[in-house]
Amino acid sequence: MSMQENIDESAVGADPPPAHANEQPELSRVEKLIAGCNLAGYGLEIGPSYNPVVPKSTGYRVDTLDHADAAQLREKYRNHDIDLSAIEEVTYVWNGEPLDELTQKANHYAGLLLRMLLNIRPIWFRF
Repeated sequence: MSMQENIDESAVGADPPPAHANEQPELSRVEKLIAGCNLAGYGLEIGPSYNPVVPKSTGYRVDTLDHADAAQLREKYRNHDIDLSAIEEVTYVWNGEPLDELTQKANHYAGLLLRMLLNIRPIWFRF
C-alpha cells in the first residue's frame, strides 16, 4: 500500500477540531482537594471548620481535627452568613500536641487532608 493510499480523502481540507475539543472540564474546588486521595481508606481532615471537604454526613470514613469542638465552632460562626448545620462533630480538638499522641492511632489513616495549610503554622506529622 502506498503512502498516497493511506490518506483519508474526507479529512483533506477539513477544519481542525476546536482547540477546546479535547480539554477536560474544570474541576470543582472539592474535586481538586480530593484528587489522588484514597477515599476508600480512613482519613483525617484537619481544619474542616464549617465546611468539611469530606463530610461524615455523606458517608466518608473520616475523623476530624480542629482548634475547637463543634459547639464552639457553631458559636464562633453564629453571626456569619453560613450554614451552621454543616459543622460536624469534631473527633479531636488540637492543642499543639503531636498528632500521634492526640489520636492514639498508629498506622490508621490512609490520608490526611489539610484545609488551611497556609493559615496555620507548619505541622510535622508522625504516624
